[in-house]
Amino acid sequence: MALPGATVKFHWNFADMMGGGAHITQKVTLERERAAEYEEGMKPLEQGIPSGMERLIEAMVKAARG
Repeated sequence: MALPGATVKFHWNFADMMGGGAHITQKVTLERERAAEYEEGMKPLEQGIPSGMERLIEAMVKAARG
């Protein structure tokens, strides 16, 4: 995600879990010269990541089961 003077990068790692589940890790970084200006505005996004990842896992498991 490009912002004036900053960049937000998202990196996901997906792994199958035995028993039909999934494990996802996500790393989010805020970089470049104006990154500090966006830190406060990024907090709501950061707080919503865990529930978003849970919903994504639920959708993946549901799709895999048909």
